[in-house]
Amino acid sequence: MWFPDNKVVEKQYYDKELNMFKISFTEKADAERRKEISEFADLILDTLDCKADIEPEAETFYKHIMMCYIPMDRREIMTDLLSYFKWRGYLKFKKQIVTVKYHKKKRYLVKFYDKNKKLSFTKPYTSLREIFDDTGKKAKEIIIIPYKRVL
Repeated sequence: MWFPDNKVVEKQYYDKELNMFKISFTEKADAERRKEISEFADLILDTLDCKADIEPEAETFYKHIMMCYIPMDRREIMTDLLSYFKWRGYLKFKKQIVTVKYHKKKRYLVKFYDKNKKLSFTKPYTSLREIFDDTGKKAKEIIIIPYKRVL
């Protein structure tokens, strides 16, 4: 789970035990858990709203949703955060939290660089459409090097 570098948010995250997966067997318990998660989302948005420059947070959030698996119960909060960053003018190219896979065979290995032209992370893709959904780059704007599996 991604959250901004803030001690209050971090304390709330661990106090509400959001770092653990909980299985609810009743609708009431499930509703309480969803309420805790949405309150935490509001806290994150309030914290980000107080920051003047959230560009580093946007970069960290983007890297997190690209590299980490987002569980089903966290996708709603992550979607809200993505819309918040879009509203603030960042990550406008990112369409969804979890990019739809169109094929099974990985064909492309995309390297993501930060502002200093330093390699940030890499991610394999199965189609150019997936790359467009995650980066906003059209096929003409991408230097294509076929994906070769390293054994």
